[in-house]
Amino acid sequence: MPEGRKSLESKQGLNRFIVWMIFAILVVVADQVTKGAIIRWVPLYGDVPINDFINLTHQQNSGAAFSFLAGAGGWQRWFFVVLASVVSAVLAVWLWRIRASNLLVLSAGLTLVLGGAIGNLVDRISIF
Repeated sequence: MPEGRKSLESKQGLNRFIVWMIFAILVVVADQVTKGAIIRWVPLYGDVPINDFINLTHQQNSGAAFSFLAGAGGWQRWFFVVLASVVSAVLAVWLWRIRASNLLVLSAGLTLVLGGAIGNLVDRISIF
């Protein structure tokens, strides 16, 4: 492969990676803004009807899914901080490794999960 073409593909891959990281940051910002809006304007256990069968309900969860480990005495916070950090790093490395490919759906999915993991990390660090 000619050197110029290899350099161009490398630059395109880097640009794709940067775009995916910016998208992940936007997901984190949207996550934090919507959580802040719910905390500010919807009372605890209050709900906002979205349509005839979906309500957005203000809940708080200090554990994991379905309050798993919510009453574990405090160590779970740091466990989930470490877990979210490791998951975020793995996802970022995965996105870096596929940066030169045209795997749009995989990259978009990984980016959304990365944004959610970082959003959870922000929540774990700032909630206490």
